[in-house]
Amino acid sequence: MKKMNRVARLYYLYIIIVIAMVFLLTDFLFQYYLDAHYKAHLEELDSHAQKSAQLIQESIMRKIYVVDTLRIILELTDYDVSKFQEWAPYIFESEQGIACIQLAPSGIISNIYPLEGNEEAIGYHLIEDENPSDAKWAIEPQALTFRGPTTLVQHDKKSIVSTGPIFIEKNLEKAFWGFSIVVFDMEDVGFSHFIDDEVYNYRILNQSQDQENTSVIYESDNYSDELQAESNILVPGGQWTIQMSFKKMDNFKLIRATFYSLGLLSAGLFIVISIKKRNQALEIQKLNEELKRISLEDELTGCHNRRYFESIAMREQKRVTRYNARTSAIMLDIDFFKDVNDQYGHHVGDLVLKELAKIMMENIRTSDDLARWGGEEFIILLPNTGGEEAVKVAEKLREKIEKKLFERELKITASFGVTEYIPSESYDSLFKRVDSAVYMAKERGRNQVVLK
Repeated sequence: MKKMNRVARLYYLYIIIVIAMVFLLTDFLFQYYLDAHYKAHLEELDSHAQKSAQLIQESIMRKIYVVDTLRIILELTDYDVSKFQEWAPYIFESEQGIACIQLAPSGIISNIYPLEGNEEAIGYHLIEDENPSDAKWAIEPQALTFRGPTTLVQHDKKSIVSTGPIFIEKNLEKAFWGFSIVVFDMEDVGFSHFIDDEVYNYRILNQSQDQENTSVIYESDNYSDELQAESNILVPGGQWTIQMSFKKMDNFKLIRATFYSLGLLSAGLFIVISIKKRNQALEIQKLNEELKRISLEDELTGCHNRRYFESIAMREQKRVTRYNARTSAIMLDIDFFKDVNDQYGHHVGDLVLKELAKIMMENIRTSDDLARWGGEEFIILLPNTGGEEAVKVAEKLREKIEKKLFERELKITASFGVTEYIPSESYDSLFKRVDSAVYMAKERGRNQVVLK
């Protein structure tokens, strides 16, 4: 009774240990799932941020290119702005989202399209503006500038202004002519066209040249920086940064409960089937070991079989090709073996094969590989061995076999073929050559070695 109680206590202890381990594993797996889920969400967020940044940047740059278009048309018209209202509509309509295009000869805005709603900007002197202006920054480096979002004199909308200085050749020197300007409203940049507002929160930060501190250009409702990804948007003179986060994160309470329920169920199943599985595993292991032995060895002689030899020969062929190593093969065929079987029976023939395999295994290196090729044929692979050395090995084996008295005091001889791997040669080509060498040994009178 005491022994039974002890076994029962050990069994209960075993159950407790298993349940504890399963719950620890369940907690680990749940945390792993959370980490993987978090990583996948972050990768998705980062990918979408990069894609959105690229689309926004392309949209902005298409609008900015209009500044160069204005300059080119002025060059073609010899800086004649009298027909500005005729050709300006074509440029204005070439890119969606542009609020207006402007020309400012000598820095004074004098041409605007469309004029309606922008009348107050006519006559505005960009260079004498007492506030910091991208126009002042553009003249000296002669570079296009980008400013915003800013409030213009003609309306209260937040706008982006791209200004390009124009210079003309005068007396072999460059003289300042004025500015070509493109204005587009922030609302026309089209953030919502590129970002799904129902899935993502986002904001755009400005780090442009005329900003001492980073400022927020645009921010969606209820923006949260939890699980945030960001990507840069390159603009002339600086950069914007888009930061994105998910509006809703998954609720993991149900998933956690599912994990632990599965963990508890797994513990119960483990206790029920563990002993049975262990016994099955041991039986399968024994069967696998036996199958592996059968698949690799020749049952009669104990040396390797043809299938295994082919696999190592192909592997050796790759090594020869890669490292320019030397490897040779020896094939032998017992002379008049059919007569042995016919005269003394297959039992004696089997004994001869076993003894012959034993002789060869005792007289080759451990690094060499011997296999029964089929019937009375054997083959040996000799790594790091040239053809001449392989011939010496084959000759030694031939002499050992010739001097041996086999079952029933039989004298047996064998014909040997030897060949060396040629780099880049296929396995099939090697086999054909060594088989041909055996055939030549037979043709020349048997009981000899032929190198091919």
